[in-house]
Amino acid sequence: MQLMSASARRGQAFTETVIFLPVFLIVLFGIIWIVQSSVVNERLQFAVRYSGLISSQASPYSAWSLYSLYENTEYPNAAMATHTCGAPSTNVLANASPFPGPTSDPFWQPVSTGVPACTPATVTMTGAPFVQPAIFSESISALSAAAAIPSYLTSVNPSLSSPQLLSATQKFFTAPDMKTMLACYGDLEAAVQQSLQGQGDTGNPPPTPLPLYPTGQVLNAACPSP
Repeated sequence: MQLMSASARRGQAFTETVIFLPVFLIVLFGIIWIVQSSVVNERLQFAVRYSGLISSQASPYSAWSLYSLYENTEYPNAAMATHTCGAPSTNVLANASPFPGPTSDPFWQPVSTGVPACTPATVTMTGAPFVQPAIFSESISALSAAAAIPSYLTSVNPSLSSPQLLSATQKFFTAPDMKTMLACYGDLEAAVQQSLQGQGDTGNPPPTPLPLYPTGQVLNAACPSP
């Protein structure tokens, strides 16, 4: 049996280090890049969720109050309400306003940011669990950003393209306001108008009670068809 000399052992250790150290560093920096991209992607999700939150805010006084009912019954042919929504804030990607806290270091920020968008619409949903077609106010929030990929990773894997494009898109639904309901459901608008008209002791029958679910056809072309 031959014993390996000290110099031979040192040479073997050096060879193993030369082989495995680059692999270890690539894996290490790859993990760091994944964490960096994950932070940017998470903040994109935060941005679109915050957009949905502020877009879903409504004033009960102007949306579903008796004031709104009287106003929209008085002008039944007025256009449907225009739903607005707030676009996602790009400041969220830097952990800045509207979120409290210090601004993130450049390492955790994207290299570029896309144009934030928020698209409002009125949609009709059918099928289970809806017994009848239901109208909702919808807002679609979207935001994109680019995260840099280190050059040492792209040299190892040419399929990786720098920068990496990340995006987030979400839909949010809220109950339609009174103006939209009256514009879309003809039987609802007619029943409300009849109930608000003065009735004397002339023997006129009371208004017919509304059905459990709206059954009339849409009045306005802006209302989506079921």
